[in-house]
Parts: sequence; structure tokens; C-alpha cells
Amino acid sequence: MGIELGRAARYRSGVRNRTVLIAVAIALVAGCASTPDPTLVRLAARHSPDRPFAESRFFTLASIRIHFRVWEPSGDPVGKIMMVHGTGASTVSFDRVAPLLADRGYAVVAADLPGFGFSALALDFEHSLDARASLMWSVADRLDTEENQFGPARRWILVGHEAGGAVATAMTLDRQSRTEALVVIGSNIADREHPGRFMWFPPVRWALRAWLRESLYTPGGVAELLTRAYGRQPTQDEVDRYAAPIVRPGMRDAFLNYRATAGPVDLALEDINTPLLAVWGTEDANVPPAAADRIVARVRDATVSLIEGAAHLPTDTHPSETAAALVVWLDGL
Repeated sequence: MGIELGRAARYRSGVRNRTVLIAVAIALVAGCASTPDPTLVRLAARHSPDRPFAESRFFTLASIRIHFRVWEPSGDPVGKIMMVHGTGASTVSFDRVAPLLADRGYAVVAADLPGFGFSALALDFEHSLDARASLMWSVADRLDTEENQFGPARRWILVGHEAGGAVATAMTLDRQSRTEALVVIGSNIADREHPGRFMWFPPVRWALRAWLRESLYTPGGVAELLTRAYGRQPTQDEVDRYAAPIVRPGMRDAFLNYRATAGPVDLALEDINTPLLAVWGTEDANVPPAAADRIVARVRDATVSLIEGAAHLPTDTHPSETAAALVVWLDGL
């Protein structure tokens, strides 16, 4: 009997100990969950979601809150430019080149596509090329009509970096009468691509989610990708600029939605009647300069401008040279 009572006492004691340990574990997890990530706090303090940049503006289109930025010239604009960013990037890609173009008299607009930058996550948005091009034209329409900025009758100069080049090209093909010129920067628009081709396969989605969690959508992942895009080590300030919108909650799901719904890129370049400038860094390892030759072979009025020593983001690493290439070419039209 005493042995049984002893066993019972030890059992009750063990249960109590396990209960205490579980309670402590739950408290620790709850404490960790409620403690803000210091990186997120620091980046949010620098780039508030309500107004991440001095030039930031927002409006809602098709129930999607769109973040865009406007750099206005000091006098009447000599032209108006819309800039579209690439995959995983944002309006930050044009931080350094846009003010230089504004100094040369151009009104410059850069917008974040849904699920990127500081625009809404829009997890139900279908990222087909036509849908993205249509939404960016809606931004331009809003600025031309309701906002009445930059002269509604003036045509747009469309500039796209990387995947944004495909969007700008689709915009041009859709409304050539409203497009004065097209500029693509490190953008492989001449080859057929299908970013979401294998996203129906669950292991592909799982692998991409894991990669996003451990690589791209972390400050360290941003630094690694910028090193390749810059052709040099980025500064902490440069990493923070790109990381601020990327590490926000929900951005991984938005990127997965982008990859799952992005349809094929197959552009009818032969139908482009608008003058086209292809800007390339001579050291671009992401999209080698040979891609520019394939564009020239298919577009009747195409010019190539090489930025010596630049890699995949000449707008960031060589803004003066990039702005000069655009202005010289536009002046000659």
C-alpha cells in the first residue's frame, strides 16, 4: 500500500512538473510572439507604411491600394515618364535616377505593382502581363484625368526595369497612341518566359516558400541578391532601402501569388511602332547584354545604350550615366 501511495505521489508530482514546464514553454512562446522583431521595427521607423518616402502618394484602383511616387520638375515638364520596377523590387529601384530626370525637366512617376513595395498585398490579384499593364495604365489615367497632372494630352514615356520592362512593353503595345517612347533596362523582353509554369506542383511551391523565408525575404537575402545586381557589395543603407517593403508581414504570400498567377510573357515586338531604347549594364550577370541584340533584331526602331561597368541595376549604381543615356536619346527623337 505504501509503495502504491509513493508511486501515486511521484506520478502526481511528475504531472505537476510537466504541467509547469508546458506552462513555461507556452509563456515563452507567447512572449516571443508578442515581442516585435527589432529589424522590422527599425525598418518601419525609417519607412512608415503610411508614407514611406517624401514623394509617396496612394490611391485605390480596382479595390487595390496603390503606392506611387512623383518627382516633379521645377517648371513646366518637358515630358512625363512612368517607371515600372522588376521582380522582388519596388519604386526604390528608381530612387537615384528619378530625381536626376526631374532636374532635366521631366515629371517622373514610379508605382509599386500589387504585392510589391508598399502597394496592397492583393492576394487575389491575377498577375498576368495584361492585368499588370492595364493596372499601370489606370495609374496613368488617374494622373492624367482626376489628378490633372503633367498635361493630360502629353504622351507617356514608359520605362521598365527587368520584369517591369515586359509590363512597359505590354503597355506600349496596348496603347501606342499614348506612348511617346519605350525604354527597357536589363529586361529580356525578346524571349518567351513563363514565371508560373511549375507553380501547380506542390513541391515547387513548398521549395519556393522555404527559399523566400530563408533567403529573399530577409535582410541577409536582400544583401545577397543586391550584391549580384550591383556587381559589388551593397551598403547597409542600400540593403535597408530594398528590405523595408520586402520583410513586411504577408509579402511572401504575395510573391507566391505573383509566381502562381503570372502567365507567359510572349510579346509581339514586331508590332511596336514606338521608338525603343534598350539600356544595359556591360557587366549584367542576371540578363547578359546579348539580350539587347535580340530586341534590336525584332523592333524596327530600337537603339542600345550600354552603361560601362554597370551590372543589373544601373539605375541604382550608375544613375547619372543612366539618366544621361535616357535624356540624350529622348532629345534626339
